[in-house]
Amino acid sequence: MNKIFLSTVLAVLALPTFGQEVKSRTAVAPQSSGTLSPVSVARKAAGPKLVSARKAVSAETSAAWILEYGERVDVFSEDFSKMTTGSIGKPDLDTDILIANPESPWTNVNPAYTDQPGWGAWAAYPAGGAVAVFDEEGLEDYAHINTPRLDLSANDGVAVLEFRARTNKKNNSTLIVEAAETYNMSPTWKIMEEAYMDFDVTPEWQTYQFVFRGCESSTIFNIVPQSSPSIYFDDLKVFQVKPYIGMPKTLPHSDYKGDSFTANWKPVEGADYYLLSVKEYNAELEQWDEFIDEAKVEGTSFVVSETKSGVNYSYTVYAVKDGHTSLPGDEVFVVDLAAPVMGGTTLTGTGYHAEWTEVPSAEVYNYWALNERVAKEDGKFYVTKCDFDNVLLADGSEPTMNLGDEPLAYDDTYVFGVDQAGWHATNYMPFVGGFVAMDAYFYIYQGSQSGIISPAMDLSKNGGNIDLSMKLMGERVAWWDNEGKKHENIVQCAVALFNYDEKSGDFLQAELIYPGDIQEEWGTYTAHLTKGAKQSKIGIFAVTMPGYLYVDDLFITQEYKAGESLVEPFHFERYYEDTAIDVTVPERVKYQHLYHEVSAIKTDVQINFGDIVESRFSDRQVVQAMEAGISTPSMENAAVVLRGNALTVANPAGESVEVFAADGRRVAADHSAAASVNLNLSVPGTYIVRVGGKSIKIAF
Repeated sequence: MNKIFLSTVLAVLALPTFGQEVKSRTAVAPQSSGTLSPVSVARKAAGPKLVSARKAVSAETSAAWILEYGERVDVFSEDFSKMTTGSIGKPDLDTDILIANPESPWTNVNPAYTDQPGWGAWAAYPAGGAVAVFDEEGLEDYAHINTPRLDLSANDGVAVLEFRARTNKKNNSTLIVEAAETYNMSPTWKIMEEAYMDFDVTPEWQTYQFVFRGCESSTIFNIVPQSSPSIYFDDLKVFQVKPYIGMPKTLPHSDYKGDSFTANWKPVEGADYYLLSVKEYNAELEQWDEFIDEAKVEGTSFVVSETKSGVNYSYTVYAVKDGHTSLPGDEVFVVDLAAPVMGGTTLTGTGYHAEWTEVPSAEVYNYWALNERVAKEDGKFYVTKCDFDNVLLADGSEPTMNLGDEPLAYDDTYVFGVDQAGWHATNYMPFVGGFVAMDAYFYIYQGSQSGIISPAMDLSKNGGNIDLSMKLMGERVAWWDNEGKKHENIVQCAVALFNYDEKSGDFLQAELIYPGDIQEEWGTYTAHLTKGAKQSKIGIFAVTMPGYLYVDDLFITQEYKAGESLVEPFHFERYYEDTAIDVTVPERVKYQHLYHEVSAIKTDVQINFGDIVESRFSDRQVVQAMEAGISTPSMENAAVVLRGNALTVANPAGESVEVFAADGRRVAADHSAAASVNLNLSVPGTYIVRVGGKSIKIAF
């Protein structure tokens, strides 16, 4: 039997670095192949959570506090009365209570030894009406016993695990208690994030009680002794509490502004009102301090004010009915940053200089510069046209990898040297010759997606229909099974569409297709997507086998009507350390409308150690609106007066005022909506003054 822990009790955690890491494959022999889903967008869901752990002289005193919230509902019990052989101090080590070919290691106990089927165990033995776990010599490295799958989805998913335990010698022992939602032993479980391992187990019988929340329809509890001598268990019970008033379902916060945010929750049937408690993290003392203590709220949201940008907060909500208070809803953590505010831009000889406000607690920033391409006629429009001919390494140098070289890959980076900036790449490497590759080795063996994902763009045109064409080639991978038989197969490709979801605040997978049978030679493959939205991303992933998927000549097209446009990034700076930047504007976008936006970044070290937190974007701001061949119709009611180099514009409608040089460069602008705008022209020449949609030519 494989000795597998439900969860990793101890883990080494490290802050991420703001950069790219190049890594090589490790020597791991493949065991099998199969198609796996290419990407997990959302953070892994946490499993059941431990609310309380107590021990008491009797079960009645131990359970008293939880029964204040409702009526006890018994779900499951086991007294181990069928484990008749052996005794306390001398368990029957000769009796094997396990079955030979179980459905799972977690359901391997012979049902003849328990009142209820479905138990799992290792190094467990009968002990005279109790069960002994962990042999006397301490030789077993994963002795444990776990309950059958239990439906605990009712009563707000709150459940109580209770049992008696003791050792048989003078020495104390310790144990771990953990829980998981197994989804009927599916491949993906929701496992509790932290296992409880504090209590000493003594030579006297004592009652232990563990209260969990977040239990679902097939939850198991696992008990793991951590030291010799043996621990004996008896009278295990699981019960729930039918609440007098239901527990509120807390929702993510909204409207974060740095100095305030809105706490949200769903209504509870019959609730008279709610109590909201908010905590603030004190980084200096490394503790959570009370910020709001049980504020009475009639509705299902509350604006928490006087907060500080970058400081972490959390909130819980209780429902109250007829004097009864519910258990608190799940704690919601607020780890946001305020969005930066864009300042003005100043034109330079090669582009422009931009600035934005510093955000408290921000460590770095993500800066995007975007251009707007307009379709000149009806028909095919290239959303992405990338031949990778000029692709670069993350440091801006030329690629050095060739086919057949020892495999290397960037852990997490962006695709550099292409016109459309902002393609996010994981387990990726550019190659000599102008193509790129993603290494599925890290996807198969580390669960880390291997692919390139586009920047967010409006892909809703033509009803969301999107066409992809690309050249692909897969690496052939060989492996040997447990019987020594050799197998071979080729790395395959998956294409996924992700659309932004307002509720989750994330991009969720909307479509997944496989563009065909990838071969060892270059071939052209196509894919058709149908669910493009106003904010969409497209991902191309290496899957099925632990090797390279090579990509070249990537074209993404949609049917556009004349006048429709696409806003796309032409410049991206990731983890930028300053609040000002000089951007070079490429010739290809010089006469297009340009925009920019920025977000703030910090590392969350209190809640999810090492996670990157990104603020919402600043309001997207116009950089310049240059067009070739600006028309010069006369303005109504002479609105422009030039005296020397002083330009005065009468602007009763409060429209934007922009001044362009003859070569199309914008040299001045005013978006204040003032009724009278005064600007100075520094260099003699011919200029175009635009007020709203009207323009006029002047000479200085």
